[in-house]
Amino acid sequence: MAVSVPLDFTSARHRCQMSDWLLNLPVLWIAVVVFAATYLLAAIVYLVVTSLAVDDRARAFKAVSPGMLPPLGILFALLVGFIAGKSGTISIKQSWR
Repeated sequence: MAVSVPLDFTSARHRCQMSDWLLNLPVLWIAVVVFAATYLLAAIVYLVVTSLAVDDRARAFKAVSPGMLPPLGILFALLVGFIAGKSGTISIKQSWR
């Protein structure tokens, strides 16, 4: 037995408008917001890792080779790029409706 869920397109449009505040900023402010968010995220990750890196866990963290970080960064960048590209095509398709 399939359950049908009614689609509420008005709430989807409202959510889209709520997230457009970043896109409506001037380019300089977009850069500042993105840089600040990235810095904050990196600081949180740093604080979590340094607080967890005690005794045996410190050796486990040191076991990860620094040579693995660039490939992981490239994979992360590809993931973010493809997700952004997909969301961009979805918003373009929705704007043509």
